Amino acid sequence: MSQKNLSLYQSKFSAPEQIGIHIKKSIAKLNKSKSKKFKQIPFVIAPITYNKFIFDDKFLIFGFIQIETEYRDYQSPFDQELVPLYEQAFSVSSTVMNYEKKRVELNLETKLQSGLKDFNFLIEYFSQIPNQDYQYLGQLLASYQHQCNQNISRYQDIQQKLMSRIINEEDILQSQRDFEQYLDEHIKRNYKDSDLIIVKICRVNYENQDMDIKKFQISDSLIDFMGVDIRKITKQKLLETLIKETRTHGHQRLRRAIDRLQLLQDGQISYQQPVLTIDGIHCITNFNTEILEWPQRPEYLGKRDIYAQITKIELMQEQLQFISETRESQNLFNNYQYSNLFDQFQNEVHSEIFLEKFYPHTQDSS
Repeated sequence: MSQKNLSLYQSKFSAPEQIGIHIKKSIAKLNKSKSKKFKQIPFVIAPITYNKFIFDDKFLIFGFIQIETEYRDYQSPFDQELVPLYEQAFSVSSTVMNYEKKRVELNLETKLQSGLKDFNFLIEYFSQIPNQDYQYLGQLLASYQHQCNQNISRYQDIQQKLMSRIINEEDILQSQRDFEQYLDEHIKRNYKDSDLIIVKICRVNYENQDMDIKKFQISDSLIDFMGVDIRKITKQKLLETLIKETRTHGHQRLRRAIDRLQLLQDGQISYQQPVLTIDGIHCITNFNTEILEWPQRPEYLGKRDIYAQITKIELMQEQLQFISETRESQNLFNNYQYSNLFDQFQNEVHSEIFLEKFYPHTQDSS
């Protein structure tokens, strides 16, 4: 980060109140000191929980979108700095092996809010950086901020209708079930069982006026491609594998942030992304993502109050062959190692039996 940008960053982000975060502060009450040497002064206590959407140069904004003010390069995809801020926002409540749909379903519980609802400070920051990509990111954020403001106002209106029982909570739940049926039909018509797809189902939580991610669906083909043994991997580890950030170059993550905002604006996007499988195979793949809205939704629901994000991963035949050959080589090597260990173990057992049978005194003395 240049000295000019560093000064701009420090001046804008030095105090949380400057970025739309209001902290409840209180004056500490202490027993009066009897010491004549030290003067007692009151001090302010402020909670640190406001920082849950902010970590150094990383910010989480509405909809679980991570924005960095300095898109740095990292040496390894396993660097702790690459762990997404939203990783701790979810826990897997249950896993369903849907053999009919040939998909694994992860039902989620959202533990944290989806991010800052007012991020105008980021828009101003990026607009002043003399870099085309940063300024374009600022423009997309400005459009997204306007959209968020409109949506949150409508969420509040629906929340009031729910409290007044103009809209019934059961109607909302039934709408979610109906949408998932529409989603299943869409996937059946437009995707094959062999396609590598991941589906993310999102809906509005009107009580919190926020967005929740309720479910991930992963095709069996994608599970196989990632080298996942669904019988051995934990639910949380599978989720972490799906949302893991694999882009070590800063410009790639900047481009990804732009793509995510562009997707929300246009409804579809295509991009390239590195993939790291469970067994350590690294390859660059093409991703095609569409947002599926629900045309038959009830009139009180907005078009993005409940929707699905469907991502299809496309691999060239050469890549599939490379992955297959790499795994075959790894299995041969692992089997060879296992065979050597087993032979060594057998030899040790046979030696022990031989010594016990013919040289018992040697064994006793040891």
